[in-house]
Amino acid sequence: MTQMLEKKAGGLLALLVVLAIALAVTACGSSSTTQAPGSSATPGGQASADSGDGNGDGNGDGLSSGLAANLDSLDSYRFSYKYVAGSGSWDEAMTISGVVVNKPVKSAQVDVMGASTIVIGDQAWVGFGDMWVPSEDTTFDDLVDIAGDYSSWFDKDVAEWNVTGSENKNGVDCIHFKGSEQLALGYGVAGVSDFTADLWIAKDGNYPVSGVFSFNYSSGGNSGTYGMMLDITNVNDPANKVEPPKGLG
Repeated sequence: MTQMLEKKAGGLLALLVVLAIALAVTACGSSSTTQAPGSSATPGGQASADSGDGNGDGNGDGLSSGLAANLDSLDSYRFSYKYVAGSGSWDEAMTISGVVVNKPVKSAQVDVMGASTIVIGDQAWVGFGDMWVPSEDTTFDDLVDIAGDYSSWFDKDVAEWNVTGSENKNGVDCIHFKGSEQLALGYGVAGVSDFTADLWIAKDGNYPVSGVFSFNYSSGGNSGTYGMMLDITNVNDPANKVEPPKGLG
């Protein structure tokens, strides 16, 4: 898990380097076009929540895996998530946010560490602030891969998640699941404390609406924090729009 997140963080940092180089090249008069990435979510998962009686999936057994892929069925939404991977604290967490429009044209804007990526149909751009250039960087797939990041934290052992009831979260009627502290054992650390694992799944659409998976550890003189926080908001809001950067030729 730590290696996977370090690789992702490294990829994000690499994107910043690519952006800086691209902007420098643009200042000299260079430009390019690109084929936009496709769907950001990976296939998989059956619905965990039933039609709304608060009993989990159709068998009443609890959470199912792969539910983040169901975000592709929405017209649009906004998202924000952050994670830490074994060192530091939530104050040092990497934060990624943006808006995704699935219909009528697959579009998205993703913001991370001061850099932005915009994809609309078969066009893509990257930029800092008001400076934008056409992009050929397929790293965008990783930046908007909510399904991949979600699965790393919430799909590890779905049998350890239990229904606690029905709640409204981020304006959506949800089933609330709470995870067992046994989930922390999969990270191979001792001295676990402050464990939290909560997940809200939409009753209608069976997609994740909010989630937090977090714990601290202290062992052998080492300490740190593992976890992810996710929020899906503004579901199917007509105000969710992705537009080309302004000031382009």
